[in-house]
Amino acid sequence: MAGGFRIEVEMSTNRPAPEQQGPPTFEISGVRIWTAEPAIAIPPRTVIIGHLFTRGPPSRRVEAFEVGEGDGLAANDAQRLLRQYWGGYVMVHADPAGAVRIFRDPSGLLPCYVRRDRGRVTLAGSITDLANPAPGSANLDEIARILAGGDLRGRRTCVSDVEELIAGECLVIDQDDLRTEQYWSPWDHVARSGAGADEVTDELRRTIADCVGAWATCFPSIMVGVSGGLDSSIVAASAATMAKSLTCLNLVSPDFDGDERRYARALAESIGTLLIEEYRELQDIDVTVSAAPHHPWPVAPLYKQTNAGDLQ
Repeated sequence: MAGGFRIEVEMSTNRPAPEQQGPPTFEISGVRIWTAEPAIAIPPRTVIIGHLFTRGPPSRRVEAFEVGEGDGLAANDAQRLLRQYWGGYVMVHADPAGAVRIFRDPSGLLPCYVRRDRGRVTLAGSITDLANPAPGSANLDEIARILAGGDLRGRRTCVSDVEELIAGECLVIDQDDLRTEQYWSPWDHVARSGAGADEVTDELRRTIADCVGAWATCFPSIMVGVSGGLDSSIVAASAATMAKSLTCLNLVSPDFDGDERRYARALAESIGTLLIEEYRELQDIDVTVSAAPHHPWPVAPLYKQTNAGDLQ
């Protein structure tokens, strides 16, 4: 299991269970779940894979629910879950009537790919858990479309017979019926605000600090890649206040434009963290190897193979 989790749902009781390495982590109403990700089991019919937080500020990580609360979280298109919580998760819920609902949170932070075979549906966080390289396994039309317009990615992947469960969607498996329902839309959150620029700016600052700080509490040690630019500086500064241990990393390219150490040093000094500086090694690039083998699209340029370097 390369991608953190695997979910198997049998639509036919006559199919033999596939071979797996070891027993499932959870099994609910015939749904088998293997996960190396954090998970919250909510007996008797619900499992949340990934990280979940109460909606703040201040946001707090959720690690347990009372027995039976999963029915309320899944009811009404998971509206209670969406109103009161946020995070990077996939929720698996077996309805009392027998339908299985698999909901991917709106952030899309936890990948979720789907393979539909006769009598079985399998979901996983990595394409390597759903498909093996073989003649005909590549969707050449989708590869061409992605190369022509990388921002036009949709439900289809570049691997035949594998799709992505879009963030905010729920896959419903009900006997012979298989459908996708939209539980969340960004348009539900687009509205004109009567607040002034200063008020909106302050709210945005508090929200970012709260969200990044909540994530920072989940790990014993964090390394943040920084350039000293706006985005990475905001993340590092927000994480520094809540992280148990935080280290910044700056990668240096051979050319002048790729040397941002002076900016990264100013950031690290400002927030009081250790800065590690490493040179990108061009000899690490292998043009015959994908820079993102767990993704079913050509989404990572080859130079990203130099990101690991001596840190592996």
